[in-house]
Amino acid sequence: MAAIQLMERYGDQDLSFTDCVSFALMKQHRISQVFTFDHHFLLPGFEIVGWARE
Repeated sequence: MAAIQLMERYGDQDLSFTDCVSFALMKQHRISQVFTFDHHFLLPGFEIVGWARE
């Protein structure tokens, strides 16, 4: 249910359902940092580690 709410919230972005499930699970488990090259994780406020943004 939380993933669907996130899909609705960020409907104007090009997010996948998998992204939203990841966001929901990360929030549920209080995970704030992620190693990824996917800039979409910045939208809900996660901190991307291991990637230098230019």
